[in-house]
Amino acid sequence: MFLVLVTLASTFPETDDFSHYGWEVAYIILELLITIVGTYLVFQVNEKGDNRDFLKRYFSLSFVNGLRLVLFAIFVSFP
Repeated sequence: MFLVLVTLASTFPETDDFSHYGWEVAYIILELLITIVGTYLVFQVNEKGDNRDFLKRYFSLSFVNGLRLVLFAIFVSFP
């Protein structure tokens, strides 16, 4: 539930300009789907394994994937 609330808080539109509101809603729904389905699948994989230390694994893998994404964004933004 916390991850859903954080996703909603981070993707909520900051302005009152609703000219592209349809794209904002689509982006919010996509972010929520990625968060919910991704967390569920990671939980299922952990359950099939030894079913221990879910939060440690989740945050450590999220950090590594986030770091890769930042490095990729920096690499793409240079040209």
